[in-house]
Amino acid sequence: MQQSERKLVADGVPASQDPREAWAAAAYDVLADVARQYHAVITYKELAQTIQARTGIHTKALLHNPRQEPRAVGQGPQDG
Repeated sequence: MQQSERKLVADGVPASQDPREAWAAAAYDVLADVARQYHAVITYKELAQTIQARTGIHTKALLHNPRQEPRAVGQGPQDG
């Protein structure tokens, strides 16, 4: 773990808690709140911003859909 990552852990969550665990717990709460509202939706960007605000743990990495595999340019679903 790099020093900057350790600092984020120390500043954002207890040192014993993995930042991914904190984000997962916050994401669950956010998504449950959205699910309680009729026809409510949330974008990945809104989800990321809310999770980072709630946990105090920030990253510059992009949030992505883990169900979507990265594909080479020109390689659609029918190609693979």
